[in-house]
Amino acid sequence: MAIDMAKIQEYADRKQDIKARDKRLKEDKKKLESLEKKILNMFTEAGLKQIKTTRNTVFIATQLWASAPDIEGEYDYKGDPVKDYERACRALKDCGMGQFVKEGFNSQTLSSEIRAMAKSEEGVPEHLAENLKITERFYVKVK
Repeated sequence: MAIDMAKIQEYADRKQDIKARDKRLKEDKKKLESLEKKILNMFTEAGLKQIKTTRNTVFIATQLWASAPDIEGEYDYKGDPVKDYERACRALKDCGMGQFVKEGFNSQTLSSEIRAMAKSEEGVPEHLAENLKITERFYVKVK
């Protein structure tokens, strides 16, 4: 099979273009987050709930979110508070809301840990390897 350098170059170029656009998007989102905080403060100080611009109406919206409470004084390796899922799940079950409780795990976080184990001297414990689906994924990268 002949190597089509044009396709390889197109792939590399598109990959670099997407990387640049992703960087710009990340910067834009960070700027937007900063602006949102400033606008919330302005609205609060001015006692406003909404204001019309030349093209839009900008307003404050609220939404409730529920999550597990922090465990006082406990932090993970990134410095984020450790959540007390056990307490929250027990309370949900006690209040007849057990349908929101499920046992599970985060596949991305687990995969990262499995990769680290696989690189270590000990490797992935046999019991885990037998009870998890561990696959190797091949993909193209560009430097």
